Formats: sequence, C-alpha cells, structure tokens
Amino acid sequence: GDLRLYDEGSLSFDLKHTVSNNNAFFSAFGLVGIYSGGMNVQLDIVPDVWLDEWTAVSIPLRAATWGIGETEWQALLADVTEIQITMDSQWDYYDRTGLDNFRIAPLPTAVAPGSFGAIKALY
Repeated sequence: GDLRLYDEGSLSFDLKHTVSNNNAFFSAFGLVGIYSGGMNVQLDIVPDVWLDEWTAVSIPLRAATWGIGETEWQALLADVTEIQITMDSQWDYYDRTGLDNFRIAPLPTAVAPGSFGAIKALY
C-alpha cells in the first residue's frame, strides 16, 4: 500500500526471546526489510543479545536512515508490498522469539502553544 503518509515517521515493535536452543546468534536476527516490487531496503536494527524482557525497537522512516535517495524512498513508500522482520535469532531450530506491538506511526504534528487542539472543538 501507499505509506508516504508515514515518511519521517517511525516503525516500531517489541521483541522477547522465550526459548533458547543454546546455539550462536543468527547474524540476520533483527533484519527489517521494506519491499516494493523490485525495490527494497534492509537494516539490521536489533542487537544480537538475549532479550529476557520485552524490548522496544524503533527506527525512523527516513530515506537517509535506510541509505537511499529521497526520490527512491518516495517510490518505495508509494507501493509497499511487504515489511519483513527476521525473527530467527539462533542457528539451528527450537529457538523462539515473540513479537508484539508492531506499529507504523506518522510524524507527530505539533500543537501550537495555548491551543487545545482537537479538544477545543468540544467547547
């Protein structure tokens, strides 16, 4: 879909490991990809450490952060077909990682000082 409204916003989620298989961490753990047709960007934003507690992860949705130019970024956001998070954290099998609170948020808009914003409309 068209995610240009979320340009300069953020992508966030929470992760927690629940079962270890006692093997080494998989280097692609935490890799986030945004796909649009033949175009894609990827960033590894989660550290390769054991997450005993729910851990919030967030990344800005900005062209420079993802390493591409503004024109390419706008084209990518105009037709996103997939957002992928690599959840496999350890080599082999039987490891488990939980994902919660996935969110794509637009850039917050400022409310002018002294303004009641939407509340003002109630009076």
